[in-house]
Amino acid sequence: MIVLYDEDEIDDRIFPTVYIHAHLAKRPFWERVKYGIRYIFGYQSKYGAFDEFIINPDDSVRLRKIADYLDGNKG
Repeated sequence: MIVLYDEDEIDDRIFPTVYIHAHLAKRPFWERVKYGIRYIFGYQSKYGAFDEFIINPDDSVRLRKIADYLDGNKG
């Protein structure tokens, strides 16, 4: 997972934005071709195809706890 922070400036206002990109597992070429053909013909997985993270400022405390744990500060 890649987490990026950026500030977009629109009409002299700054909008802070956090982007989270999930890395997908690599597959062999022919397996990806098979999945592509199935997608073209409308196949949909029961698990869905796309997902997103919606993170609110209220989540900052929990995210900070996770970051502290990953940094080795278990407090």
